[in-house]
Amino acid sequence: MSPNTWVYSEDGAWYEQESSDADDWIIAPAVTLDAGKTYNVSAYVKHESSFFYDCQKIELKIGREATVDGLTTRLFSDESFKSQFFVEKSGTFSPDESGTYYIGLHCYSDSFNGDLYLQKIVVEEAPIYPAQVSDLTVEAGEAGELSAHLSWTWPSTDQYGNPLTLLSGAKIYRDGDLITTIEEATIGQATEWTDQTIERAGSYDYEVVAYNSFGDAQGNAISVSSPWIGYDTPEAVTQLTATAENETVTLSFTPPTAGKNGGYIDPAALTYQISRTPGGVLTEDFSGPLPYVDVVPELGSYTYTVTATFDGKSSAPVTSNRVVAGGMKELPYSESFDTESALDLFTIIDGNNDSKS
Repeated sequence: MSPNTWVYSEDGAWYEQESSDADDWIIAPAVTLDAGKTYNVSAYVKHESSFFYDCQKIELKIGREATVDGLTTRLFSDESFKSQFFVEKSGTFSPDESGTYYIGLHCYSDSFNGDLYLQKIVVEEAPIYPAQVSDLTVEAGEAGELSAHLSWTWPSTDQYGNPLTLLSGAKIYRDGDLITTIEEATIGQATEWTDQTIERAGSYDYEVVAYNSFGDAQGNAISVSSPWIGYDTPEAVTQLTATAENETVTLSFTPPTAGKNGGYIDPAALTYQISRTPGGVLTEDFSGPLPYVDVVPELGSYTYTVTATFDGKSSAPVTSNRVVAGGMKELPYSESFDTESALDLFTIIDGNNDSKS
């Protein structure tokens, strides 16, 4: 021990440090702690000095005896402590066995580092929160149903990593809004729940937060994004090809089998808007069978545009290759090329494959 010592002052227990290095303890009266519980142990301390660079070396320890050797567990330490106001310095302690325990504050600073004050020592049972749930997944309802099926594993430990003994349930959030509270839970077990309150198609973010009588699990909750829920917008048709023979144009294409967001569509319920240029919309709701056949009114150069629709949602339009259809010109025939479109009726062959013919 150093020649310095702890004494009473109006600010609390006072440690006045002078020319000797500090090595002094102040040990609180015994308290009774229970095994299996976790306690917050706090010391409220401040430092007083005329010099900015002065600081104190302090630690708080706990043990079964009111001796230096009997204080076996360090709760906190700070070797550069300085604060002109009382601040809380704390740690947690989980006793292995029930019984009597002592708490001691130790000052071990170098000489001439100012004074140290202890306002109070507080011991209280720490709130034990469950850890976050794990293995959270979400699946979309079948066949475009407006539902989401969630599954997860209940926590088996508390926020300190100790075995969890108290678990009440979980709060479920969708896009940040609390949508339900589950009031039953089995520690460490897998469980599931289905959200049937979804009102419109889309993708949603879900969080499941475990809770007990102390409160919600601490820290950031696990968040998962759902696949597309509900009916999706169809992808565009593919392999759209127009083939002409005299006045008849045959359109073939491959219908979409999935939604553009990866969601559900029913290929059997698809309809198609088919337009001809020139000519405008030929049908708003063609549903098959394929191929689609059009008879053009006159000789011309034509393209076709196909848009798939499901449940009122339309895909991106796709335009076909250009074809010349409509029979033949009658004699006498002449072409002055006075419009750009006149060239569309001519067949151009790149004979030497130089892409310049």
